[in-house]
Amino acid sequence: MNRNSFNEQTLKNSKGPHGISNYVRETKISRNEECPCGSGKKFKKCCINKQQDQMKEYIPVNTIGKKSLKVLTNKNKLQQLRNRCQSDQDFYENIFFPIWFFLGNKHIKNFQNVWSFISRLRINQSEKYEDDAVIQLIRTMTNEEYQQMNVKGSIQAPSWTADPNYVTNFKSFPILTGSTEHVVIVMGLFYVKDILHAHEIESEYFLKKGASPISTSVLLNWYPEDIEQIYGTSIENLYITHEQCGNSFDNYLSVYKKRGIELKGFIDNNGVSSTKDITGKKTLFLSNYKDQIRANKNWIENYF
Repeated sequence: MNRNSFNEQTLKNSKGPHGISNYVRETKISRNEECPCGSGKKFKKCCINKQQDQMKEYIPVNTIGKKSLKVLTNKNKLQQLRNRCQSDQDFYENIFFPIWFFLGNKHIKNFQNVWSFISRLRINQSEKYEDDAVIQLIRTMTNEEYQQMNVKGSIQAPSWTADPNYVTNFKSFPILTGSTEHVVIVMGLFYVKDILHAHEIESEYFLKKGASPISTSVLLNWYPEDIEQIYGTSIENLYITHEQCGNSFDNYLSVYKKRGIELKGFIDNNGVSSTKDITGKKTLFLSNYKDQIRANKNWIENYF
């Protein structure tokens, strides 16, 4: 798979009407929070008056307007923006993907309205692969989504990854928000022709609507008790809403700190996220991942 050279750094360095200079932060840094520069000072006594480009989530404002979510879920608005671009590639990389990267996975249900429109774009992706070539991709999802995918025979969300490192953390927001009691990591085999585009950011593969996995297998199951073991407290203490996080789940640790939750195991003595395999789940996942890679290789060799 040829990956486009698009990455987070090129996004930050990009120029023109869709460049990063036209993006503003979705959430604000509190004046009394520790400054993100690492000085140890409060934000109000350090970098508050400096440009904050490296500290923010970006949403387009000049060209697209402040209501980026409405753009992401409105086919007519997306078509208007596409008409202003020279090509599907330009539109996808400089308008659609920056919005998707920061908003898409949080609002996947609303995105369903425009997925067909995005899937019809003609952009560079798999020139070196034959139509019947297959690729192994991974996604963390609720068990409900996994069951629905099996019933409907097609994927329910477009964003998958080829890198196992991006699915081995135990934040598991679906469990922390109480929206599910069961999360799974799934590996799927897909035809390369069903991939719309591949991004270097998080090794993300964006699939077309209606893409059907040739086969799927569950590599790992997560339950509330697994999350409780990592955080060292009951799941009831951990339940959290998007609003409590200031509309950004990146702030969830500060919310727990205010609740007096010590986050045993997840945070080490220096306040840094722990990389220890506390529950043994990561080791189990990697073992299952390697076994499935070997099984898929044998299946592919025999089938093709």
